[in-house]
Amino acid sequence: MNINFYLERPNKKELCLVYVFVRGLDPSNHRNAIKIKTYVEIPASAWNSNKQQIRSSFKDYQFHNSILEDYKLRTIETINTFKDENPFIEFTNLRDKVKQIVQKNETVFKKIIPEDVKISRDFFDVLDLYIKSKGDVVGKTTIKRYVVIKNHLIKFANSNKLNLTIDSFTNEISDKLIKYFLKEKHLNNTISRSLKQIKTLLIWANKRGYKVEINDEAFRFLKYDSDIIYLTDNEIKLIEDIDLSERPALDKIKDLFIFQLHTGQRFGDVQSLKFDQVVDYYWNMRTEKTQVVNKIPLSNRALNIIEKYKSLNQLPRISSQKMNENIKEICKLAGIDTLVTITSYRGSQKIVEVKPKYLLISSHNAKKSFVTKAINSGIDLSTVMNLTGNKDPKTLKRYYEIMDKTKKSAIAEMFN
Repeated sequence: MNINFYLERPNKKELCLVYVFVRGLDPSNHRNAIKIKTYVEIPASAWNSNKQQIRSSFKDYQFHNSILEDYKLRTIETINTFKDENPFIEFTNLRDKVKQIVQKNETVFKKIIPEDVKISRDFFDVLDLYIKSKGDVVGKTTIKRYVVIKNHLIKFANSNKLNLTIDSFTNEISDKLIKYFLKEKHLNNTISRSLKQIKTLLIWANKRGYKVEINDEAFRFLKYDSDIIYLTDNEIKLIEDIDLSERPALDKIKDLFIFQLHTGQRFGDVQSLKFDQVVDYYWNMRTEKTQVVNKIPLSNRALNIIEKYKSLNQLPRISSQKMNENIKEICKLAGIDTLVTITSYRGSQKIVEVKPKYLLISSHNAKKSFVTKAINSGIDLSTVMNLTGNKDPKTLKRYYEIMDKTKKSAIAEMFN
């Protein structure tokens, strides 16, 4: 699949519309293309065909290049969606569907960039543009995280009387921001993630012509390996066996959590499940985070849960906040109250807490429990990665350390 931008009749004196051309999708004729009209209009002299971008001499070129990039991303995403659903879809059918969906969003793009917009290097203007332009290209959780970081940065700027621009993030500003986060009692890992988010935004802006100088040192902060909290086989059985029939609201939460434990999937993906995605004991799932379609085998227990809610064509719907609150109550009722020591860091300060395990369990721990169980069962790394959607083997490395400790404890107990 090749994607390029072309101008409509580039030799004419008037403004030219920019089109997206997609080739290589029709095996019977590679010259056949999907042609998608964008609303971006520019003079032919402003177009750099080699770089596939609007020249910097054109007014508001950064914003318009940003819009073209988003057209490209949405086109790729839409094509991949239909190809995943039907690998043998005919070209003409695919072409019509893609054009209908991408060009339907033209009003959305127009809302992002008003006609009379002026170039702004204000950090929050660019951040708003980033959030709006991503739309459904990234998961909702990612968008929410950027809204949270925006609110923190507004508070930081106001407290330090700063006028943040897109190129403000020098080492000095970064140091002040870290001090702000520490004052707000953020842990090191949270601070590290926030700095990474800001760096990602600046890279995005840089690609769109803002010419931001990105200093890697300004975005580095000490991380630590957080404790992996997972449920053992015995604890999972305690949850499965607890009778909540007299508390139907909690019983639904229990079903959702068990479904997560048996599939290893994120809560957002489980909430998006439609039962028509289940075919021959497999869940053909498109992940919220990566938008990749994955084929998840379903256990008998997972299939029984689907059968229980068959009339709804979906699992129970609930907010993640309520889900996590109720999971703690279910785990407490199940007797999962072993004391667990948790170590974290805030700057150079080491924080050690001891809590009953049920207070540490949320929907996130379902995936961690699944991975731990899979690795302890001898399932190879590539299969675990495929099942859970993890792309980086380093993410799962620490789970093998848990397995080593489990083996050591088992041997010690056997010969004790």
